[in-house]
Formats: sequence, C-alpha cells, structure tokens
Amino acid sequence: MTIVLLKKAQLRLDEIVEYYRLLGYGRHGRKIRAGILKKALLLKEHPQLGVVEETLAHLGLGHRFLVEGKYKIIYRI
Repeated sequence: MTIVLLKKAQLRLDEIVEYYRLLGYGRHGRKIRAGILKKALLLKEHPQLGVVEETLAHLGLGHRFLVEGKYKIIYRI
C-alpha cells in the first residue's frame, strides 16, 4: 500500500510543530510529528489497523482512523 499525505494533513503537521515552537517546546512538536508519521507508516503493512470512522461513514468511502497521542489520523484504503 502506498501512503499519500494530503496537503491539508501536511499543513496541520506543520501547524503542530509551529505551535510548540512558539511555546518554546520545538523539540516536543517535532517529536509529535514524528510519532504521527510513524503511526501512519504502519498502515503500509497493516492497512486494516484502524477502526471505522463513524462520523464519515455516510460518505461510503471506507474512512478509518488511528490515534497517536491526542491526535486522530483519518485515512482511506
């Protein structure tokens, strides 16, 4: 499976890093980003790892999600 990170998702990751940088915790923000990306890369080998995202089920596109810390990673296979 190929992992495709949407532009919006990349912007959100950048916002997380910038938020913590402005608070003086730049390393923490980078660590959060790395954790999210690491968790997302698990999907390459285990695409069914997440559970169905009920709030998007009405779209019928098979959205699923994983949680990393306090962040939700929403994806489709």
